[in-house]
Amino acid sequence: MKTQGNTDNEPTIYYILDAMDDCICITNDKNNIVYSNPALCRRAGLTQEQMQGTEVFWGIFNPNESEKSDGKLFFRNAWSARLNCAFDITITGISNKAEDKRWMWIAKELPQTGDTGGLPQITTPGNLAKDSIDRTLFDNTPSGILLLDEKGIILDVNNSTCKSTNYEKGELIGQYVGILALPENAELVQQNIKRILDGEILEQEVTSRRKDGSYYYSLLVESAVQLPNGKRGILSISNDITIRKLALMALQESEEKFRNIANYTANWESLFNHEGKIVWSNPAAERFTGYSPEEIIAMPDFVSVIISEEFRDEARKSIQQGLKEKTGTDAVFKCKRKNGSYFWLSVSWNQIHDNNGILIGVRTSGQDVTKQIEAHEKLQHSESLYRQMVENAPIGMHFYELDENENLIFSGANPAADRILNLDHSRLTGKPMEKVFPNLKGTDVPIFYTNAAKNNITWITEQINYQDNRISGVFEVKAFQTAPNKMVATFSDITQRKKTEIALNESRILFETLTRMAPVGIFRTNAKGDTTYVNAKWCEITGLSYEEALDGKYLTALHPEDIKDRIDEWQNAVRTKTSVTAEYRFIQPNGTIIWVHGQAVPEIVEGEMRGFIGTLTDITELIDTQHELIRAKEKAEASNRLIIAFMKSLSHEIRTPLNGILGFAQLISSGGYSQEENEEFVGFLDKNIERLTTTIDNIMKVSLMAMDNMAENQDNFEIDSLARGINYDNESQMTEEQDDKP
Repeated sequence: MKTQGNTDNEPTIYYILDAMDDCICITNDKNNIVYSNPALCRRAGLTQEQMQGTEVFWGIFNPNESEKSDGKLFFRNAWSARLNCAFDITITGISNKAEDKRWMWIAKELPQTGDTGGLPQITTPGNLAKDSIDRTLFDNTPSGILLLDEKGIILDVNNSTCKSTNYEKGELIGQYVGILALPENAELVQQNIKRILDGEILEQEVTSRRKDGSYYYSLLVESAVQLPNGKRGILSISNDITIRKLALMALQESEEKFRNIANYTANWESLFNHEGKIVWSNPAAERFTGYSPEEIIAMPDFVSVIISEEFRDEARKSIQQGLKEKTGTDAVFKCKRKNGSYFWLSVSWNQIHDNNGILIGVRTSGQDVTKQIEAHEKLQHSESLYRQMVENAPIGMHFYELDENENLIFSGANPAADRILNLDHSRLTGKPMEKVFPNLKGTDVPIFYTNAAKNNITWITEQINYQDNRISGVFEVKAFQTAPNKMVATFSDITQRKKTEIALNESRILFETLTRMAPVGIFRTNAKGDTTYVNAKWCEITGLSYEEALDGKYLTALHPEDIKDRIDEWQNAVRTKTSVTAEYRFIQPNGTIIWVHGQAVPEIVEGEMRGFIGTLTDITELIDTQHELIRAKEKAEASNRLIIAFMKSLSHEIRTPLNGILGFAQLISSGGYSQEENEEFVGFLDKNIERLTTTIDNIMKVSLMAMDNMAENQDNFEIDSLARGINYDNESQMTEEQDDKP
């Protein structure tokens, strides 16, 4: 700590003093501390800022009475009540300026001998750290506590004493105890100090004086004790009995007056008789319990009605204890209200006696401490929950805190950290960060951790690559402050995740390459059937752009005759989560009709329906080929029918002249006919041969026509002569067919 008036060379001195283990401070001419090193701060349980301006801990040297401003003074076995220990002190003047005197105190703490000399040995609470449980108990006990030296000088006081007297601690410490006594009792105070130091334990009621001059009543128990420096002292414990005293005085003067005083008390005040039965309760009882004072007094067994079952035995014991002991405090019970709800009651009590010392009863005073109890339970639950969360968290946790030099010190880890890193962190506790994880040295990680602990700046990183002879992996880290100068780094091992991401990225690239190169259209939908992806081939087949496909324009490209069937088919597939296969048509913007074979299968991931993956195959050429085959088949069938009819006709055309040829040849060869008849037969024979020749020529021409080998004859002809010839031939054929019939 650099003080006002330091020279430029002084910071180096303070760095040296900061590193020393002895308790060291520098004071001004008023014996007020202007600098204290960390060792003294730790010993006093205060920060350097809190030490600034406070009076030095040893009253052995008055700078205003010393003519020295340099040189050294030595004091052996100097006792400090505030530090509760004896020290060897060296005081050195460090300034030659008369107007700015400074002294450096170097205190070496002496070990305590442990010899009490037969007296109770006292550890004065003044030297305890603020968060010490002893200091907390000392300060917050309901009884007032004064610690005096053998001259009656106040060494320490607790909060209850300050509350009763209206003084601050600093106003009482160092003062003679007579400041609290009535002026007329000054001589009695000195006499009592002597009696106590002679070994007598005094127990008495006294009237004391507050800071504002008002009086209060207290019950004192005072005894001699041995202080840690071996000297005798006095421990004075007081209980403020002002209310009880006033109540007793009022009771003696007027029971009604007593009741009026008690009725205005915010606490639940009650009076039990010498048999332990409640005989009076103030109006606050109804606010606490829901029962009127009259209802409570009329209860045969107050405890069984008001006190929760699990606390009844304890409550009855407390009532009996109140009948035996003069005072008692902080008995806490769970109570039940008239409406069935519960509250917590903290009870203190005082016995009431008549002028002859005979017990009249016990006055109890109760405070509703429900909120305090609930807050304590919530705090315990919160702490337990925090511990469970840390112990059972699936992520690793490393805890650090900053030392006085702002070095990160490893303070612990949770079980998940041991499991993730396969490391026993308990062996690393208390070590600097660079010793625990040496390969972090030289990186920015310690800087971010320090900012988190010191400045409450949260730091998150998605990836830290760390490797040493114990640990190898990739980690995701978040560092944040848990308390001033403390922080936690949560981490998870993402090594496998990174490998998976790389493999997934490679798979994605492969998928995109395959879909881009695929000869078929590929599409993907979500579970509702909405398109989420199409490849370039799909767009080529449908005539839609990628954006139009994802915008649900699929139906607009379908052939109108196929739309209804496709909608019904697709809705059924989405509803039943089944595959679908169909052939249908798309109409491209230029009017071209494309036939496709479409199929889609459900995409199931870990039992969950994610959507569909499907393909479109262009089968337009296949469909066209099928249609041509059908037409060729029909043409072939018609040709076959024509050939059959032709063959039937051809058979008749050939058989008829052959029959004539054969018949007339037989007649001629029979020799049974005349020359004239044979000549006629020869004429018929020539005619039939000519007819057969003509038929054969026609067959040849038909064959040539079928093979497209017939030459085109463009000669002129007389259609009338052709028609008459055809008619004659047909009439002759019909006549012959008639003659052939039996």
